[in-house]
Amino acid sequence: MQSNAKGAAARLQQNSLLASTYTHLQQVTCIAYILQPNRLYNIITDRTADFVYELNFSFTINCNISGDEMNSHSNSDISSAQHQAVVDGIIRDGDANAHSNLQNNISDDNYSQHSSSTAQTQQSSPQQDQNANRVNSMDYDSVISSIASTSKEYEHLQEQLRGGSKPIPREESWYNRFIVGNLVKQFVPAYFVSVMGTGISSTILYNFPFPAHWLQVCSYIMFGICCLLFIVNMVFFIMQVVYFPHKLRTYHVDPLQASYMGCLSMGFTTIVNYISFITKGRHMYLVWTLWWISAASALYTAFPIVYISFFSKLNAVESDTKLNATLLLPIVALTVSSSSGHLIELNLYKLNETVITMIVSYMMWALSICLAFAIITIYIWRLIMHKIPPTQLVFTGFLPVGFLGQSSYSIYLFGNNLNELIPEDLIYGKIFLCIGGFLGLFILSFGYYMTFIAVVSIFSKIRPFAKLPNKKHTNKYGLLKHHKGFWAMTFPLCTMSLSNTEIGKGGVGNYSLLTFKVMGAVFAVAGIGVTISCLVGVAVYSYDSDHWASLFTAALVLFENSIATQSRLILLDSALILGQAGAIYCFRLSTKTETEGRLWWISLIATGLALGWTISIKLTGFYTALWAVLFSLWDSYQLLGDLTVSTFKWIRVLFYKLLVLSVVPLTIYLSLWKIHFDLLPFQGPHSGLISPRLRSTFQDYKTSPVEVLYGSTVTIKHNNLEKYLHSHDKSYPRGTQLQQVTLYGYEDPNNEWVVEIPRKFYEHKHYNQSRPVKDGEIIRLYHKATGRYLHVNDVRPPISEHDYSKEVNCNETRGLLGDTEYEFRLRILNKKPHSTNNLPMIKLRATETIFMLVSRDKKCNLISHDSKLPSWGDYQNEVLCVEESTIPNSLWYIESNSHPLLDGPKTQVDFGSVSLLTKIWDLHQAMFRVNADFTTPHKYSSRPEAWPFVLRGVAYFQSLPQYTSLTEHTSQIYFLGNVTTYILSFIVIVVVIAKLAFYGLRNLNPYVAYLDPEPKQKFYANALLYIAGWALHYWPYFFLHRNLYAHHYLPALYFAILNLGEYMNYQHKFVRVSLMVAVLSGAIYCFEEYVPLIYGTEWTVAACVVHKWFPGWNMDCMTYGG
Repeated sequence: MQSNAKGAAARLQQNSLLASTYTHLQQVTCIAYILQPNRLYNIITDRTADFVYELNFSFTINCNISGDEMNSHSNSDISSAQHQAVVDGIIRDGDANAHSNLQNNISDDNYSQHSSSTAQTQQSSPQQDQNANRVNSMDYDSVISSIASTSKEYEHLQEQLRGGSKPIPREESWYNRFIVGNLVKQFVPAYFVSVMGTGISSTILYNFPFPAHWLQVCSYIMFGICCLLFIVNMVFFIMQVVYFPHKLRTYHVDPLQASYMGCLSMGFTTIVNYISFITKGRHMYLVWTLWWISAASALYTAFPIVYISFFSKLNAVESDTKLNATLLLPIVALTVSSSSGHLIELNLYKLNETVITMIVSYMMWALSICLAFAIITIYIWRLIMHKIPPTQLVFTGFLPVGFLGQSSYSIYLFGNNLNELIPEDLIYGKIFLCIGGFLGLFILSFGYYMTFIAVVSIFSKIRPFAKLPNKKHTNKYGLLKHHKGFWAMTFPLCTMSLSNTEIGKGGVGNYSLLTFKVMGAVFAVAGIGVTISCLVGVAVYSYDSDHWASLFTAALVLFENSIATQSRLILLDSALILGQAGAIYCFRLSTKTETEGRLWWISLIATGLALGWTISIKLTGFYTALWAVLFSLWDSYQLLGDLTVSTFKWIRVLFYKLLVLSVVPLTIYLSLWKIHFDLLPFQGPHSGLISPRLRSTFQDYKTSPVEVLYGSTVTIKHNNLEKYLHSHDKSYPRGTQLQQVTLYGYEDPNNEWVVEIPRKFYEHKHYNQSRPVKDGEIIRLYHKATGRYLHVNDVRPPISEHDYSKEVNCNETRGLLGDTEYEFRLRILNKKPHSTNNLPMIKLRATETIFMLVSRDKKCNLISHDSKLPSWGDYQNEVLCVEESTIPNSLWYIESNSHPLLDGPKTQVDFGSVSLLTKIWDLHQAMFRVNADFTTPHKYSSRPEAWPFVLRGVAYFQSLPQYTSLTEHTSQIYFLGNVTTYILSFIVIVVVIAKLAFYGLRNLNPYVAYLDPEPKQKFYANALLYIAGWALHYWPYFFLHRNLYAHHYLPALYFAILNLGEYMNYQHKFVRVSLMVAVLSGAIYCFEEYVPLIYGTEWTVAACVVHKWFPGWNMDCMTYGG
């Protein structure tokens, strides 16, 4: 071990590259000492030792140090990690830029460490001088041993090089480092303000002063955001209590932290309020239980927390200037819980429950009034003595507004509820109503004044009202930067809206006050606007522009009329798009992660699972799978240019990709078919569409005799189309006007024919003799249901009017004598795969023999094809006789067979055991046949060229007036795309295709090497992905000759929307934001305008007619005339 270590050290000293690297490290350390001798020197030397440790990694392998031990690399200090990046960058560059880069990073560090004192710097100067001498005396041979490092990894490395056995500690996990060490540790209860703001905003949207359905829809979205924020914050709070128990004590004894505990209670109460609105008097015990929980939490914050924090720590306050309105937060929790109790008390099931809730709610309101007005008095005194709070705390001026608005709302509800509860013949109810109204107006008036103070305080901090704005909290224009303090405005403004709206609806006494409703709408718009801006601000400052594009794209999908219609009716396309979205996301994630890393494997397998979901929903999901495989190959092709990847690794990665993207989806697909066959063991009404081999696997399948005799009653199937030779009691409208002969896809008595000899019918000769039908014999086919014989006339058929084509019909009855026009020669051509011998090639056997029927008189072959008869032929396939026909259209076989002499078990058809793959193959053949058979004209069908422009729609549901009761409204559900999204996404596709073409032609120039910036390369790479996905899901429909509908465009539309978001993200910042706002506004407008067609709500004939923007929109507006 020691010899190996000495050999590794010798090789280390002989490496010239490492020698130059150490020289640069000496220079960096000296620069660090000169510029910031207090802190940066130790950090640089720590990270230098880490870098040395990494460089020696290859040598430690020779020293028998395991890879698992060396992979542990502790890096928990955030600032140290930043300086490590500085050192690594300087080492890589090794030029004059190192000095300037280091100065920039040091200046940033100085800014972040503004709280450090000058005295501390001076006290450390002797140590700095010592460190400087040590740095100046460094040379290459002494770098490892002389750097004063605190790196544990380096110490372990030295121990290993000396022959020690102490293991190197493993690297701290991402969960402990980021989740626990960052998010959980930095969490504070003040984050529950976001729950308060979004919760009360959802309530305002649901009960807007001037209601609209789309506002209620928006309230659902806002409530979802509120619940998500509450869950996330609650999880972090619980984790913090578990991992850092001392934090809980801080939240009780520190006045600055304890005040925000009221935010938890108020945030939860807003959720309870919204639940009480949407339940509409149902499940009140659940709502009542939740209210008691919120009341208990409010009382806890108002009593123990206020006492412990305020009264025990009040003497620790250094100055009156630290007093601010956040002291109100625990008290406001009582008011919020009080108003919540008044909201639900009249809907409770028992009178005593209502009275108890009313009393408890009023007592909480009274207690909060007493405490809050005392604090507001102190706060106003503080404003008078010490002026307005600093810029960072200026938004706390809205907190008194929140209390006053909520108190006014609570007491007004209390007066109204007493009026409802007290019998009408008693005057006390009216008295309480007036008292509640006047008290509410009294408190609300004070709320107006405090709103004015809060708004003026904000304006005093910005230009042009502030001559010297705080540069830390304002931008270059003198306006306030967005920060977490903005959340303090959301809840107060919305509480003022609640109070104004409630007073405006109920008025004072019997007098309604419309002005207050208008003021409620003003405060509602302001509160909701601030809430949205806070949510957007969080997104902006937490994520980059890519996340903005993601939010924009998600909003377009959310407000897409066609996707919403498909989803609410639980149609297949909604599940298909879900799987498609998951496949695209996981595939993109796999291309961005380290190859063969843990996340790469997870994302790759997740892609396979999502593709399995997609292809199992609809066959069009295979287009998505093809897209993923093609771009996996493209990604592997690009990996060829990476010189760090060996050929073996490249082949291995390509093999893994293709294996996962093929095996995982197909495994899911085949497994679902296995479950399908296990759950459906019996035949259905459409069993005639599938092959006899597949039908034989059903439990209720009745086998037929395999031997076909003269006199057998058979059903004859077309070998290619899998449809029955059929005739019914209808005549051709022209030509011979005889009985029609067609192909029919379902089991029916009209499919049965009797095989007879070409002579007059004698029953005893047909049914008492066992005479098989052999190859080359002449037969006649008697239609059992109508009593007529299959016949060929020398007349052109009704559709295929060619000289070589002849009409096939049914004519004559059992009295027919010999006539060659009714006779057919049996020509056996092949046999089915399940036959076990050569008998099917000699004589006619059911399900085994494949044969042709040749007219003896006209010398033509009986055939059928895809062409269908018009409505007079019930859109069934045409049957005709052609002299020189194509063989596939001329082949037939017997499916079922019966004869009185064929009853023994040995004569039955035997398909043997049918494997799962065979069953799946047969069923897929039937699926493709049925899918291609949808050619009957339909009122709502459309062609692919009309889809991107929303030229046609599809009527899904319509309630007719004559079938609607008097209490119900007539409605319809009509599939339409969002005009803004559809047309703009297609226009952008055309633009991007043109840009890709020019971009590709430019790069084909062999004499110029273009070095495009990274955003441009990223845009064109992503655009190519999405354009290819759109084309793969759109262009194949141009080659299908079946009925198509507008919903077939949805998978391609999803790629088009992704491409639209990518294009927006590529624009300059101002253009990007402007276009996103404009496009999203247009999409929301188109969504809201057609909500009655999406959700089947009430509409009028006039509104329906006005909304027919295109001639192809054929929704029935008279539906709304009932």
